[in-house]
Amino acid sequence: MQEAFLLFALLLLPASAGGTEQDVLVVERVELTIETPGGSDPGFVEKIRRLIGVTAGDRIDGEALARIERFLEETRFFSEVSVRFRPHEGGVVTAGGARIGILSVRLRQPPRIADVRIFGNAPLLEEEVMQILTRYPGDGMGDPTVEEDRIRRRYLAEGFIDPRVWVRTRKTLDPHEVVLSIFILPGRYFRLRHLEIDPGGLDLGGIRFRMKTWRRS
Repeated sequence: MQEAFLLFALLLLPASAGGTEQDVLVVERVELTIETPGGSDPGFVEKIRRLIGVTAGDRIDGEALARIERFLEETRFFSEVSVRFRPHEGGVVTAGGARIGILSVRLRQPPRIADVRIFGNAPLLEEEVMQILTRYPGDGMGDPTVEEDRIRRRYLAEGFIDPRVWVRTRKTLDPHEVVLSIFILPGRYFRLRHLEIDPGGLDLGGIRFRMKTWRRS
């Protein structure tokens, strides 16, 4: 009964000026679906509804849909975000031609990262590896291959020939959280066998002192 009354009220909305009413989307209701491990927390669902900021009776357009989708992606809470307007069956419109329908928001929430553990990172410090990552404690778990590739590239830049990196997750007592474990096998590295320096008038001893690695030939 309430939905029928709401639909009737939406039909009576006045047309907007400027001849752009046909571009307007009138929200009959908002359908929010969050797929998450362990089930959605009602408090979290309500928080996301407030972040979306659209309720029944609001008038939006295509740009607003794009902004909502972009904003939800930038929260880093979700691995998948879909914001769509589904027109009412039968093509119901207002007197001015604005389409009436349902705002459908579908989200997939990966487990949150509770902690990051790093193994085998020497000679790089743990802090240096952490700076390479794109996901940190509190963020939703993303694609592990992204982290693996970034770490591997850093070790290649440090002179290692064939570094190997594995990113794995381990469940915690909280079904919404995981521990991110990073295993690094630096492998072989390039060795400096011969070094020639043209000091160009500078002190050769001072140049050697400032170099990280050198071998007298």
